[in-house]
Amino acid sequence: MLAGTAGYGFLAYIEDDSAFLWISFAFRILQGFGDGCASTAIYSIIAIEFKEEKALYLSYFSAATGLGALLGPMIGQLIFNQVGFASTFFVLAGMIGLAFILQFISVPNRVNKTKGPIKKFEGAKKITFLNFLTNKRALMACISTTTGLILLLFYLTIYSDYMINDVKVDKKYIGFLFGIQPGTFFVMAPIVGYFSKRVPRIYIAQLAFFTIPISVSLYGPSKFLGIPQKLYIMLPGNVCMGISNSLMLVPLIAEIIDAVKQKEKVDEEDEATTSKISDLASGLYGSCNALGSFTAPIVGGLLNE
Repeated sequence: MLAGTAGYGFLAYIEDDSAFLWISFAFRILQGFGDGCASTAIYSIIAIEFKEEKALYLSYFSAATGLGALLGPMIGQLIFNQVGFASTFFVLAGMIGLAFILQFISVPNRVNKTKGPIKKFEGAKKITFLNFLTNKRALMACISTTTGLILLLFYLTIYSDYMINDVKVDKKYIGFLFGIQPGTFFVMAPIVGYFSKRVPRIYIAQLAFFTIPISVSLYGPSKFLGIPQKLYIMLPGNVCMGISNSLMLVPLIAEIIDAVKQKEKVDEEDEATTSKISDLASGLYGSCNALGSFTAPIVGGLLNE
C-alpha cells in the first residue's frame, strides 16, 4: 500500500496519457494487494483471538474501517487544497509508513504461532473452501456480501460529477460529503455487532436489502417518485446508506465462520481447526468483498450511460 500510494504521487510527472493510465492501474493493483493481505490477516486474528465475542470485536474493526473511510476523503481533501495532487499522496504514504511501524511494534508474535513453515494447522480437520461453498448459510452470506456491496457502492463513479454538475456543490466540499456514509457506518457498526449476538445474523443482513432502496431513492434522488434534487434530501440518503452498509457487512464474516463450524461440528477447544476455518473464511470474505467493490462502479457507470 505504501509503494502504491507513493507511486500515485509520481504520476503527476508523467505527461503521456496512456502511460499515466496503465501505471495508475499498476499502482492500484499494489494498493489492492496490500489491502487484501492486511484485511484478511486482521479478520482472521480477531476471529481466533476473540472466539466467544468475535462478532462484537469484528464490528469494532468494521467501525475502525468506517472511521478511516470517514477521515480519508476529508484529510485528502484538506491536504490537496493546500499542497496539490503529488504531495497529497506523498503525505498519505508517510501516514501508511507510520501505521506499518505501529503494527510491527504492537502485534504480538504469538499470533504467528510458529516461525518458518506454518504448523498451527497440525491436527486440524480437513477443511477447504469447498466446505464453505457447499454450506448454504456460508454461501448465502458470501452472495449477500458481494450483492450488497454492488448495491452500496455502484454510485462511486458518478456521484462526484452529479453533485458538482447537477446539485451545484462546490468541488472543495465533495470529500466531506463522501465522509457522511462511512461516518454513519462508524457509529452503527458496534451497535450492529452488539445485536449480532442476540438476533440471527443473516436476518440483520437481510434487513439491509429493505433499507438500501430507501437510501438510493434519496441518494439520487428518485425522479420517478417526484423527490426534489436537493442537497437536504440527499444527506439523509447518505446517512441511510451508512446504516445499510453496517447492517450488510458487519455480521457476515462471523456468520460464515459459525456456519462452517456448526456443520462440521468443530468444538471451540479445537484451536487448530478453528484457526484454519477463520483463515479460510477471512480470505473468502475478502474475495467476495473485493468482487463486489470491483463490480459496483462498473455497474454504476454502465447504468449511468
